[in-house]
Amino acid sequence: MNLITLLNPVLLLTTIAIAGFFISKRLVVTNHVKKFVSFIVINLALPGVVIQSVFNLVLDEQTWSLISTVFFMGFLLNIIGMLLGYGLTRAFNYSSFSSRQAAVLSGLGNTGFIGIPFLAIMLGGEAGAFAAFYDASSMMLVFSLGVMLLQPDKFKLYQMKSLFNMPFVTLLISVIMLSNDRSPINFVMDLSEILAGLSAPLAMIYIGLLIGEWDKKSFNLIKRDYSKFILVVVTTKVILLPFIALIILSFKDAPLIIKQVIIIQSGMPSFLLAIVLFENYKGNVQAAITVIIATVFLFLLVVPLIGYLSFYLL
Repeated sequence: MNLITLLNPVLLLTTIAIAGFFISKRLVVTNHVKKFVSFIVINLALPGVVIQSVFNLVLDEQTWSLISTVFFMGFLLNIIGMLLGYGLTRAFNYSSFSSRQAAVLSGLGNTGFIGIPFLAIMLGGEAGAFAAFYDASSMMLVFSLGVMLLQPDKFKLYQMKSLFNMPFVTLLISVIMLSNDRSPINFVMDLSEILAGLSAPLAMIYIGLLIGEWDKKSFNLIKRDYSKFILVVVTTKVILLPFIALIILSFKDAPLIIKQVIIIQSGMPSFLLAIVLFENYKGNVQAAITVIIATVFLFLLVVPLIGYLSFYLL
């Protein structure tokens, strides 16, 4: 695969994000509009991608081993990113709470909302299926360690209920059905194919809407107080983690597509749900939005290079 082939899906998704940006400048984009778009992506489109991807797999012993590898590596890389984000921001004398926010943004990526449809487009349906298992490890950490880091109170088990979102439940049901040699009826497969087609365009339009809301005043405020914070988080999330993943996987025997899924998922932009969590737990929402936008831009720039290098270094 050459660099031009890798650039094509990136250029397509970037174009859609730009369209979302211009939409935000022409129309009044309320929170209700953004919630509507994210609801469609999370509850309809992503389950469609999961169904289309999972039922392309053959669940034999080797596939289960690969799923375990993806899940474990996702868990490990998320933890490494969180440790780096926390440690480096503490070294720059940020407060413990600010560093805990940095840990969440550095380790936990947008592996579902963007990662699953992006990899399905870039590497095919099989990659989308394994990307969903990587996302499952990320979601487990978001609603356990991520919430624990952001809140001052003691962690409560009921907070884990958010883990059971539609993509995760769809993944669970699909794996159980496939394990028992069951498959959905043709109507469900056809419907999921249509819904899956919505995921990447709507996700990138949402990103474009988010970028369009960013103003100069907010940027200057963040630049003054959080410039090193942003630098640490963005560099860790999009550059350091993929190269750490590449180094680890160079010593592991696994199919190239599995290694590419892990590496690209590890460098996904910081997760969008961080905005909601930071609002709930009195974090710096503007810093979170800045990080998300910055990691999206940097990810779109470096992911073709990361994918290209993986063909020659793994």
